[in-house]
Amino acid sequence: MINSEPPDRHVLDHDLLVDFKGRVYVVVGNSHPPDGFIAYLKYIPTRTPTLWRWRGVWLKRVLKDYGVRNVVEVSEAHYKMRYDPALNSEVPFLRRGEVTEWLRPEDAMKRLLSKPEDVLEAKALDAVLRISKNAGLSPSSIGVGGSILLRSHNPCFSDINLTVYGCRETLNVALAEDIGLDPMPKHILARRIFNKSRIHSLPPDIVRELIPSYRKVAIGNTPVGITFVDSIPRRYGEEVLKPITRVKCTAHVEGMGCRSLFYPSRTKISECVFNRLDSLVDEEFRPDEVSEVVSYEGLFNYILFRGGCVRIEGILERRYPDGDIIILVGGKEHPGYVIPC
Repeated sequence: MINSEPPDRHVLDHDLLVDFKGRVYVVVGNSHPPDGFIAYLKYIPTRTPTLWRWRGVWLKRVLKDYGVRNVVEVSEAHYKMRYDPALNSEVPFLRRGEVTEWLRPEDAMKRLLSKPEDVLEAKALDAVLRISKNAGLSPSSIGVGGSILLRSHNPCFSDINLTVYGCRETLNVALAEDIGLDPMPKHILARRIFNKSRIHSLPPDIVRELIPSYRKVAIGNTPVGITFVDSIPRRYGEEVLKPITRVKCTAHVEGMGCRSLFYPSRTKISECVFNRLDSLVDEEFRPDEVSEVVSYEGLFNYILFRGGCVRIEGILERRYPDGDIIILVGGKEHPGYVIPC
């Protein structure tokens, strides 16, 4: 099915793919090798009843927590990792020939606009209409992902996951004073902060500061997650990374660009003072060559978007063909962090 992609749409971040065994994957980013897709496994079929049911088959959620370490752990357990020569790292991977279905969030939105089928779908449509009104967007620029897209959701327990497409649309939502949704229930927010603190080994107070207001929303008591997606696909191999050294630094990042909120997050660095260098590769470089921080960990997107002084731990990488140096955060070998100064 993937071999006959419509010409107006490529596989994008947060699309869903289903393989011939009925396993469900979430696409990561907009750049993919010609023989497959960087995508992590989220659900597998099971005979044991669960909260999720798709086309008469129960689904088990194998990725219980997000974060680079958890994605890698699940992917390795199911032999779904592959070395990527462009990223110089192993990534979760699904071969093109294994894909039987491709599900797009905007298609779920079209279905909901026609007729929501249960209370959760009605809530999702309400959330989209509220956001589009308050942020000045067309509902067509918002997709509905997650279990609603798969049509495996449990109307009583599932969350709502929305995708906002495009740069202008992303900035409208991120900078809006009020997107028209309700505050997330305090006990749910506290649990999420605790979990992220545990996953990333960061203090809860710092995690709370990393989560923006548009990620602390709900409709009624149902949490609403909002993800920003670049509507432009990226050519695979247009940049190749080579690791230089592990690094800690204090940096000033420019912020306020939509690319900070897409995956991976990309933000320009105007100055960087190194606190530590652990040599991985014997290569000379100048501190003023460091041009960007690139984060593959979504928790750090907002602090990069906000800009200003941040503390970064990651891997210094030489990027080809331009020869610039970036700091990569969220890699398999060394996840790192971006936190406020």
